[in-house]
Amino acid sequence: MKKILCSISLLFFVVAFAIAQAPDVPANKGDHFGKKFDAKDAVSPDLLPALLKGKDSAEVKLVGTVVEVCKSRGCFIYLKSTNGKIYVTTGDAFFVPMVMNGKTVVVEGMASMDKESKKISVRANGMLVM
Repeated sequence: MKKILCSISLLFFVVAFAIAQAPDVPANKGDHFGKKFDAKDAVSPDLLPALLKGKDSAEVKLVGTVVEVCKSRGCFIYLKSTNGKIYVTTGDAFFVPMVMNGKTVVVEGMASMDKESKKISVRANGMLVM
Protein backbone atom coordinates (compact mmCIF):
# COMPACT_ATOMS: atom_id res chain seq x y z
CA MET A 1 0.00 0.00 0.00
CA LYS A 2 2.86 2.39 0.86
CA LYS A 3 4.49 1.73 -2.53
CA ILE A 4 1.27 2.52 -4.37
CA LEU A 5 0.72 5.72 -2.39
CA CYS A 6 4.34 6.82 -2.95
CA SER A 7 4.08 6.05 -6.66
CA ILE A 8 0.88 8.08 -7.00
CA SER A 9 2.41 10.99 -5.06
CA LEU A 10 5.53 10.96 -7.22
CA LEU A 11 3.45 10.87 -10.39
CA PHE A 12 1.37 13.82 -9.15
CA PHE A 13 4.48 15.95 -8.49
CA VAL A 14 6.04 15.10 -11.86
CA VAL A 15 2.85 16.06 -13.70
CA ALA A 16 2.44 19.28 -11.67
CA PHE A 17 6.06 20.26 -12.38
CA ALA A 18 5.66 19.60 -16.10
CA ILE A 19 2.49 21.71 -16.28
CA ALA A 20 4.14 24.62 -14.43
CA GLN A 21 6.94 24.95 -17.00
CA ALA A 22 6.86 27.60 -19.71
CA PRO A 23 5.22 26.60 -22.94
CA ASP A 24 7.68 24.92 -25.30
CA VAL A 25 6.29 26.73 -28.31
CA PRO A 26 7.77 29.11 -30.87
CA ALA A 27 7.20 32.84 -30.80
CA ASN A 28 6.26 33.72 -34.35
CA LYS A 29 5.19 37.08 -35.73
CA GLY A 30 1.53 37.66 -34.85
CA ASP A 31 1.47 35.26 -31.88
CA HIS A 32 -0.48 36.53 -28.86
CA PHE A 33 0.12 35.57 -25.25
CA GLY A 34 -2.46 36.55 -22.66
CA LYS A 35 -5.13 39.07 -23.63
CA LYS A 36 -5.44 39.77 -27.37
CA PHE A 37 -5.11 43.38 -28.53
CA ASP A 38 -3.79 45.35 -31.51
CA ALA A 39 -0.44 47.13 -31.72
CA LYS A 40 -1.96 50.51 -32.63
CA ASP A 41 -0.55 53.46 -30.66
CA ALA A 42 2.26 51.45 -29.00
CA VAL A 43 5.16 53.62 -27.80
CA SER A 44 8.80 53.05 -26.93
CA PRO A 45 9.72 52.02 -23.36
CA ASP A 46 11.92 55.14 -23.35
CA LEU A 47 8.75 57.23 -22.97
CA LEU A 48 7.65 55.52 -19.73
CA PRO A 49 9.16 58.13 -17.35
CA ALA A 50 7.21 60.88 -19.13
CA LEU A 51 4.00 58.82 -19.14
CA LEU A 52 4.31 58.22 -15.39
CA LYS A 53 5.28 61.79 -14.45
CA GLY A 54 3.03 62.87 -11.59
CA LYS A 55 1.17 59.52 -11.53
CA ASP A 56 1.43 56.33 -9.51
CA SER A 57 0.57 54.18 -12.52
CA ALA A 58 -0.63 54.34 -16.10
CA GLU A 59 -2.14 52.02 -18.71
CA VAL A 60 0.49 51.57 -21.42
CA LYS A 61 1.10 49.84 -24.72
CA LEU A 62 4.82 49.45 -25.39
CA VAL A 63 6.78 48.18 -28.38
CA GLY A 64 10.32 47.02 -27.65
CA THR A 65 12.97 44.35 -27.91
CA VAL A 66 13.13 41.52 -25.39
CA VAL A 67 16.60 41.29 -23.82
CA GLU A 68 15.91 38.67 -21.15
CA VAL A 69 13.30 36.01 -20.36
CA CYS A 70 12.56 34.27 -17.05
CA LYS A 71 14.45 30.99 -17.27
CA SER A 72 12.16 28.96 -15.03
CA ARG A 73 8.66 29.53 -16.45
CA GLY A 74 8.60 32.47 -18.83
CA CYS A 75 6.82 34.55 -16.19
CA PHE A 76 8.67 37.80 -16.90
CA ILE A 77 10.75 39.54 -19.54
CA TYR A 78 12.96 42.62 -19.70
CA LEU A 79 12.54 45.13 -22.52
CA LYS A 80 15.48 47.15 -23.82
CA SER A 81 15.38 50.84 -22.93
CA THR A 82 17.89 53.68 -23.04
CA ASN A 83 17.02 54.20 -19.33
CA GLY A 84 17.96 50.59 -18.51
CA LYS A 85 15.95 47.41 -18.76
CA ILE A 86 12.20 47.59 -18.15
CA TYR A 87 10.84 44.71 -16.07
CA VAL A 88 7.63 43.24 -17.48
CA THR A 89 5.84 40.61 -15.43
CA THR A 90 3.13 38.33 -16.72
CA GLY A 91 2.20 37.17 -13.23
CA ASP A 92 0.11 34.03 -13.41
CA ALA A 93 -2.04 35.41 -16.23
CA PHE A 94 0.12 33.84 -18.96
CA PHE A 95 3.63 32.61 -19.68
CA VAL A 96 5.88 33.33 -22.67
CA PRO A 97 8.20 30.98 -24.53
CA MET A 98 11.88 30.96 -23.67
CA VAL A 99 12.71 31.86 -27.30
CA MET A 100 11.53 35.48 -26.88
CA ASN A 101 15.08 36.92 -26.52
CA GLY A 102 15.77 39.33 -29.36
CA LYS A 103 12.13 39.41 -30.49
CA THR A 104 10.23 42.66 -30.92
CA VAL A 105 7.01 42.58 -28.90
CA VAL A 106 4.13 44.84 -28.00
CA VAL A 107 3.12 44.70 -24.34
CA GLU A 108 -0.17 46.01 -23.00
CA GLY A 109 -0.56 46.52 -19.27
CA MET A 110 -0.19 48.75 -16.22
CA ALA A 111 3.11 50.56 -15.66
CA SER A 112 4.23 51.85 -12.29
CA MET A 113 7.37 53.32 -10.74
CA ASP A 114 8.80 52.22 -7.40
CA LYS A 115 9.12 55.44 -5.37
CA GLU A 116 12.31 54.36 -3.58
CA SER A 117 14.31 52.73 -6.36
CA LYS A 118 12.76 54.80 -9.20
CA LYS A 119 12.61 51.59 -11.28
CA ILE A 120 9.71 51.16 -13.66
CA SER A 121 7.86 47.90 -14.04
CA VAL A 122 4.91 46.80 -16.12
CA ARG A 123 2.28 44.21 -15.22
CA ALA A 124 1.30 42.83 -18.63
CA ASN A 125 -2.23 41.80 -19.60
CA GLY A 126 -1.08 40.60 -22.99
CA MET A 127 1.85 40.37 -25.36
CA LEU A 128 2.05 40.34 -29.17
CA VAL A 129 5.10 39.21 -31.16
CA MET A 130 5.92 41.61 -34.01
